[in-house]
Amino acid sequence: MRFGLHGRKVALLVASLAAFQWSLTAQSPASVTAKRPLAYTDVDDWRSIQGTRLSNDGQWLAYAITSQAEDGEVVVRRTTGSQEFRSARGSNPTFTADGKFLLFTILPPKSEEDEESEEGRGAEPEAGAQPPARGGAAAANNPPRNSLGIMALASGEVTTIERVGSYRLADDASTWLAYYKGTGGGAAGGGRGGRGGAG
Repeated sequence: MRFGLHGRKVALLVASLAAFQWSLTAQSPASVTAKRPLAYTDVDDWRSIQGTRLSNDGQWLAYAITSQAEDGEVVVRRTTGSQEFRSARGSNPTFTADGKFLLFTILPPKSEEDEESEEGRGAEPEAGAQPPARGGAAAANNPPRNSLGIMALASGEVTTIERVGSYRLADDASTWLAYYKGTGGGAAGGGRGGRGGAG
């Protein structure tokens, strides 16, 4: 039987595909890597986006990237173009009414939280010692550990105010900010009106 040039190419292609198929099925199961099941520790490493906010003028988008295993960060990017600013350990972003500043909570490093939780578990109370106080007395002994970050969107420069329990922005005026330097919760934050975690 005589093949033309076109017939030879087709026969060569069919033979190549058959050889390739045979090589795939001939591999031993040991050489194929099996997918491992997910463990609980894998979930800790997942990163998620939380607290998305859009400035009133629509020029900026802000959000927090969080993870159980590592410190998060706040990200703010211009909706037109590629300008972007980031700040470590930021969460709960809130824009001022004029869109010139971004306010956010700066959480303590996870390494400090891990050390404190290990110290708390390992320490045994002395005999006859009073149990730790709850409510107001405990709060008075534990100053707030969060900070307040104020980012100027023109430059990305961040001003930090240490140990802020909570903060609040005026609804319409961007020049007024109230913050409380008392004890605050772990995710104290601000917002305008009813938004955010202001307390």
